Amino acid sequence: MAACLADGLGHPAHLLTDNAAQVRELVRSYEQVRDQLRFLGRQLLPQVDRLWPGAIADVKQFRKAHPDLEPPTPIVETQALDHDRLAVLRLHCPDPYQALAFGTPDLRRLFHEYGHCAGPKTVEVILTTLRHSPLPPKAVAAVYATRLQADYRRYQALAEANQGLEAHIAALAPQSAARFVDSVPGISALLAARYLAPIGDASYFATASQVWALAGYDLITAESGDTKHLGHITKRGSPALRDVLYQIGCPHHQPVPGHR
Repeated sequence: MAACLADGLGHPAHLLTDNAAQVRELVRSYEQVRDQLRFLGRQLLPQVDRLWPGAIADVKQFRKAHPDLEPPTPIVETQALDHDRLAVLRLHCPDPYQALAFGTPDLRRLFHEYGHCAGPKTVEVILTTLRHSPLPPKAVAAVYATRLQADYRRYQALAEANQGLEAHIAALAPQSAARFVDSVPGISALLAARYLAPIGDASYFATASQVWALAGYDLITAESGDTKHLGHITKRGSPALRDVLYQIGCPHHQPVPGHR
């Protein structure tokens, strides 16, 4: 190491400021919670579909894939994990047999009790979907419902933690080097902080291609004689940095809320 430094190779160590170190650790926590949200979200969707068959469906995609079939009438078409009414059912009435036993008046009262409007037509769509769905046996449905309720509570807790970390990072980012990235139109304080957290001190990088390689966006190359072939990206760098660079490059980037 001493010989490398004597030859002018490498870089001297630069300690991060207290603010920069705090932002870096908060971003690391944010990325961990975000990964957990994605993982749990991928587990929740099949659980809902198993317990409430046909409740979730992308009608537009269904029509493209099956143009000759009658499209379904789901309760929710998109953003199933964030839909308010479906959230009430997952938390307070996850068992479909319980919802059927409630009927229209009691199910409407359930939604109103937790602050969500649901008219007779909306409730009737939910009950009609259940009546025409191949529900699991009652005993099995009770087990599924208990698990779904517990997992969704965990999902909500992670989502709240995620929002808290976002707010904390956004408040600290303007006091760090992220403010320079944040000054670019279209890049939020959160994206700027997530971009700089894995990089640390930008003076370590002589060219943008080095940052590109750190993210794993550099291309696999194969050389043989006079032939040079460029393949796929290596993906050997930081997945979080790769995701941030992709979002920055998109014309309409938004933070991902739990699952992709």
